[in-house]
Amino acid sequence: MKGWGSLGSGWWRGERVDGCGGRARVAWTSDCDGRAATPAARTCAGARLPMGSRGFERLRRSAQQGFSLIELLVVITIVGLLSSVVVLTMADPRGRLTDDADRFAGRVRAARDAAIVTGRPMALWVAQTGYGFERREQGEWQAVTEGPLAARDWSTATTARFEGVSQLRATFDGVGGVDQPLDFRLVRDAGAIRVRVTLDGKVTTGE
Repeated sequence: MKGWGSLGSGWWRGERVDGCGGRARVAWTSDCDGRAATPAARTCAGARLPMGSRGFERLRRSAQQGFSLIELLVVITIVGLLSSVVVLTMADPRGRLTDDADRFAGRVRAARDAAIVTGRPMALWVAQTGYGFERREQGEWQAVTEGPLAARDWSTATTARFEGVSQLRATFDGVGGVDQPLDFRLVRDAGAIRVRVTLDGKVTTGE
């Protein structure tokens, strides 16, 4: 059925089309100025779009209109925070500074035990770039060149700092004690850790 009706201050001409459960649906043709009527008027009277459809419609409109400056800033901030977390949680390929101290302490204990078991003195030396051990054989000090007591370098960018001498040295006797205590600091970048070998031959570490 065709006819005329009013829309605001103008007039429109439409055609009745059966649909949506038999309710009238108007197909707009033009308004009073001859301009095309809005396509939204073609929706059946009283009909509603499903919730999911309305959500997709909003997403399509957002994609077409682009993102606002505030939305972009929020996304950039989130990405920056996530990147910072990843960097902070990444392991240092050089290992922790305490790892150097722990390895040193473990080898010193092994040298002390060797002196007790064999009944022969063992010597420990510490330089800025590394450390090592010597054993007493045939009245002379012989460097240990194999096994866990072979000379080792500190990890990359790590140095031992002490004053007054170019190298520290201590000797373990047959009961595990040392002739003199050692005290130095391991330093890397802005970090430092104190390492001490006490008279009873034990190693302690701390800030």
